[in-house]
Amino acid sequence: MLILNLGDALAAFTWLGRLQNVSLEGLLERRRVEVKASSFCIKCSGVQPADCLRVLRELASEPSPENPLLDLPVEKVVDLGPHFKLLHEEQQRQARGDWFQLAALRKYIGGLEGHRIVDTLF
Repeated sequence: MLILNLGDALAAFTWLGRLQNVSLEGLLERRRVEVKASSFCIKCSGVQPADCLRVLRELASEPSPENPLLDLPVEKVVDLGPHFKLLHEEQQRQARGDWFQLAALRKYIGGLEGHRIVDTLF
């Protein structure tokens, strides 16, 4: 994993795509990590670059984390179809949560063999 040391923050490049990174954002926020997801990376404050991979591995080892997408506006990231707005509130919540792919995140994190930290000049 490529990690850019931004001084007071870091950018961990996952190349997972926006939706999977939004899932990571939700999981990390529950651990009180300040994080913002984008399409190619997650930007974190409060985590040292050398600890980033350990924190992700801890996430992957949780037995069954609560679905981070249930209450996030997933419909702003992916097209949930023309009938999404016709669903009741609880059905919309469930439809958002259906996009959470814990097995894929665990497989990705489990496959990370290491990281490379690059210090920036900013």
